[in-house]
Amino acid sequence: MVMLSLLGASGYSMGFSSFMRPDQKIDEDVLLVPECMIEIFDPDYDSITKQILDPIWNAAGFEKCPDFEEGGKWKPR
Repeated sequence: MVMLSLLGASGYSMGFSSFMRPDQKIDEDVLLVPECMIEIFDPDYDSITKQILDPIWNAAGFEKCPDFEEGGKWKPR
């Protein structure tokens, strides 16, 4: 299981260069990211990372993490 909690997250924002939206801030002090179960020895790390990052970006007012292609593969900048 992969589990992530962000404590003291209230007031922080997510973004970079053209994605910066300082008016969109996380309004929750404790951000609990849904757990992700890894059931195989050699998992799809892109999928797991996306499942963890999307809720964090959602809390900051974005639809999803912008670092992934439509198919869910990591898209490095």
